Amino acid sequence: MKSKIPFGSNLQEVMLSIGMSQVALSRKTGLTEAAVHQIIYGKREPQLSSIVAILKVIQVTFEKLTELRRRGDEGCAGE
Repeated sequence: MKSKIPFGSNLQEVMLSIGMSQVALSRKTGLTEAAVHQIIYGKREPQLSSIVAILKVIQVTFEKLTELRRRGDEGCAGE
């Protein structure tokens, strides 16, 4: 079974650490609030253009945002 990259959950973790809401991310990226919500909760796979826009706003590398987390890991995906 293929393991999904935890993009949405890591994105949510980074957003919490920098104090950014879904509404703020939506406004800064040009994505709809619904699209941001769906990406965070894994209901939608982001397009490449959306990923690039998100990375520019949250200032985290793609590698950090997509690294697999093990239970009990310390720190934020953006460190």
